Amino acid sequence: MVAVLGPPAAAPADQPTRPVPFPHRTIAGNRAAPIRIAGLILLGGAVLSAPFESLGFLVRPLALLSLAAGLTALWILHRAGGRLRSSAALTGVSAAVLAAALIVPSLLGPAYEAAREPARPDTDIRVVPLPAYAHEVDQSAADWVDARRATLQQGRVRVEVAEVWIGPSIQKEGRDSAPSRLFVRVRLYRSRTGAEIVSGAFAAPLVWDDGPRATVRDSAGTAFEQLPVRPTAARPGGASSAANTSLDVTDTILAFEAPASAGLRLELPGAAWGGSGAFRFALSGDMIQNRSTRPAGTRGS
Repeated sequence: MVAVLGPPAAAPADQPTRPVPFPHRTIAGNRAAPIRIAGLILLGGAVLSAPFESLGFLVRPLALLSLAAGLTALWILHRAGGRLRSSAALTGVSAAVLAAALIVPSLLGPAYEAAREPARPDTDIRVVPLPAYAHEVDQSAADWVDARRATLQQGRVRVEVAEVWIGPSIQKEGRDSAPSRLFVRVRLYRSRTGAEIVSGAFAAPLVWDDGPRATVRDSAGTAFEQLPVRPTAARPGGASSAANTSLDVTDTILAFEAPASAGLRLELPGAAWGGSGAFRFALSGDMIQNRSTRPAGTRGS
């Protein structure tokens, strides 16, 4: 009996095999991932800081650190033969932001461009009304600003005549009584920059220079120059002299011979605190107080 053999069974088809990743590639990817994430966070910080003039100084260092993180991740993956796409994208965008910040700051917006420009000295003197008189506009056109109603500002410094009074000076030997003096308390406000607030490093406090002399004129035009009376020492810098985190405040007391008439005009030299020009205030009679004691901290004639 002859056995009939059928066609040979087909050989099983080869099953597709998945490539097994090299262990060193996986390790390299795990090492590069946190570096790449840190670079993305730094890049985001650089981009988000650009629209704010006070934070513009952060753009370049953050972009540079992001670029360094991207290059580090690229180096790790390249040595292990890993995928470079995401790290290369991070490196390219970081380099573009850094190049824009250094070469074409206008690409990052007007705020960053303004922050990059060298600070120009602001010599304009502007009238800033006190809160109770903010609705009055006639002060802006006055040559002599009413000290009861407004302050004067130049750049970051705002000048206020805090109080005015007539009181005795120091009694010297051979005098029956101490002569009366006109005392003016001048208050200087200086706004802090965003860089100072973020870093916590504040500029030195404003100190009144006795070289430039202030002048008081009475209604008849008679001039009375500032007397050589040392004012109360300037308050120390930092938080102790701040009304809040954004302001430095310094008080100075100036002394003059007491004029016989009211309706005085006070001219303060901006050079006394590092400014420029003359700050002119009108001192009305109802602003001048009469006191029987001299101001604490003064010494001299």
